[in-house]
Amino acid sequence: MTSIDHANLARLDLNLLVAFDALLTERSVTRAAARIGLGQSAMSHNLARLRTLFGDELLTRGADGMRPTPRALALADPVRVTLSQIQAAVLQREAFDPSTTDRVFKIGLADSIEVAVIPGLVARLRQVAPGVGLRLRSINRISILEELDAGTLDLGIGVFNQGQIHHKRRPLYTDSFICLFNPTQLNVSPPISLEDYLRVPHVL
Repeated sequence: MTSIDHANLARLDLNLLVAFDALLTERSVTRAAARIGLGQSAMSHNLARLRTLFGDELLTRGADGMRPTPRALALADPVRVTLSQIQAAVLQREAFDPSTTDRVFKIGLADSIEVAVIPGLVARLRQVAPGVGLRLRSINRISILEELDAGTLDLGIGVFNQGQIHHKRRPLYTDSFICLFNPTQLNVSPPISLEDYLRVPHVL
């Protein structure tokens, strides 16, 4: 069995290895910070501590962004393997079985999306996960992202044109809009154009 220098290891902040892996993956302080949910200044501070720890610049600025030094490249794989082993040993949980769980999932979504998605979702859950409960909240998309980060929501359903790298996404469906109008009241003939739509009073 390999011996461990507990005294020296206790002085090492293992979060620095997470920051190192993110920095080597993203080659950007800003993107690395977003990847693990830190502020940019905190990630810059972590990079400074890493440089002190390893006695190397690790990342230097170039014309095409940040470039890893030879020392950083040599460390990349061992650090990634170490983090993977820690994750497997410490964070491993029992496999999630939807057919037996009684977990209640908190979902944030708009009212219009609730009508389109939830009936089908509930019907499917009755078949494959009858013990699962849903707690729905009507909430705007910006608040959804904030509450996902805070841990007060498990899932957000909506139209998202922004978000951080660490927000995992999956397209559910595509949709389109229909314009309803009374042709006897408007001098417009279908199909209605964008110019026609913008020219007359409208809702939405």
